[in-house]
Amino acid sequence: MYWIIIGLYNLVYLLGLLFYFPYIAIVKGRGWDYVFSRMFAPELPAKTTKRYWLHAVSVGETNVAMAVARRLIEKGVEVVISTSTPTGIENLQKRAEGIYIMYSPWDFLLWVCAFFRKIKPDRLLIIETELWPSLFCCAYLRGVPVSILNARISDSAFSRYRRLSRIVSLRRLFFDKVDFVFAQDKRAMDRFLALGLDANRVGVFGNIKFDIAIPEKEMDALGSVIEGRYVIVLGSTHRDEEEQILSRLARRWQDRFLVICAPRHVDRADSIVEIASGLGLSVERFSRLNGEGKKSVDVVVIDVIGVLANIYRYADVVFVGGSLVPHGGQNPLEPLYWNKAVVVGPYMDNFAGIVELLKAESAIVQVGDADGVVEALLSSQDKLKEIARAAREVFSRNRGVVERIVMSLNDLSDERE
Repeated sequence: MYWIIIGLYNLVYLLGLLFYFPYIAIVKGRGWDYVFSRMFAPELPAKTTKRYWLHAVSVGETNVAMAVARRLIEKGVEVVISTSTPTGIENLQKRAEGIYIMYSPWDFLLWVCAFFRKIKPDRLLIIETELWPSLFCCAYLRGVPVSILNARISDSAFSRYRRLSRIVSLRRLFFDKVDFVFAQDKRAMDRFLALGLDANRVGVFGNIKFDIAIPEKEMDALGSVIEGRYVIVLGSTHRDEEEQILSRLARRWQDRFLVICAPRHVDRADSIVEIASGLGLSVERFSRLNGEGKKSVDVVVIDVIGVLANIYRYADVVFVGGSLVPHGGQNPLEPLYWNKAVVVGPYMDNFAGIVELLKAESAIVQVGDADGVVEALLSSQDKLKEIARAAREVFSRNRGVVERIVMSLNDLSDERE
């Protein structure tokens, strides 16, 4: 039955790709090179030691993958990291020294197995929850053990998997082929157990994102713009969030305010410039700042990739986007890394465990709507400092996850040898 399901899945998946390829290459503008790079694996040098393949989706997951990869390399393991997005590749190319980088394969059995033949991994490490039938099938066929790191299942994904489990056994499709799941928290572990994972194949190890180190870079372009200003950073915002917040801030505007808005997708920068201008605010794109003058600017819109993590350093307070609209939220730990007070909206399903942990210590502010967000952003300095202090303590207590995971991976490898 398993092989019938795999065959049917690959047939339907391939037919879907025939329609998806022109869309992603032409309409989305990624080009045919992107399409083909996910069909054919690049050549790699012959491995001289153990080689682990880490698979991540996009930028956030590649940061997790790099944190693990650096420790594995210190242990003498070769590392390959694959990702499915151009932004993920760009992030890796900037920071992943000594690591083989490539696009992940489309989940068609022949292409996936070709990647396995080229990479020759001794272990496949999935970041968070990338459950692809052909990927797991090829790992099984080649005898490659699979582990899921920083594992979590969002509310929406859990509902989908529950529905799928009524049609096909997730144990047969995925979990029989997994040797261990390193869950972020008890909630994540319970969800994997509810979907059929054996209890002896899962444990709570914490969130790797607490271990991510952000390289410090000076944002010279900001120059005198930030001097003496009350800096509000709106990070990884999604459509409609900027207008909701900026329109309310505009009604309470003070000359000392500076809003730095970093949309999740930088191709939306022009629309945010229009929103801010329409509200009567002076606005400039980050790429056009030269570090001099511009004291009169009210809003800076980030229109380049890879700077937000360091922009957070200059904030007095941060709003983390994807949380005022039903997206599931973005990572709140990057601003916490710089000891900043963080405000989020009601939709933080993707980081529910982290938010619950922080809320229990009064280390984050979660509100129900845009009015609440603006009230929190304009809180007293004493209150913001107290929130940041509590967050710093939580952050410090939860580090060390990568080391625990790498030690456990060594133990799993020893057991198989």
